[in-house]
Amino acid sequence: MAYKDKAKKTAYQNEYIKKSYDRITVLVPKDKKIIIQSAAKQKGMSTNEFINDLIDKALQSGGSCGISDTSDSTD
Repeated sequence: MAYKDKAKKTAYQNEYIKKSYDRITVLVPKDKKIIIQSAAKQKGMSTNEFINDLIDKALQSGGSCGISDTSDSTD
């Protein structure tokens, strides 16, 4: 879908993100952000992809607290 008006494109993208995703803010110690970004880049991933991949792997293995991914279950 092509947009001539950049503001409309941004508004559309923001609305899609709002409907499709939850936002989590993660605070990391100073200088750790650059280390995470570098690790993601080495794997050819965005920082967001990299962090989500790590979370998914932890949930699939049960993590250290035994919590598994329940996002596919129906309530």
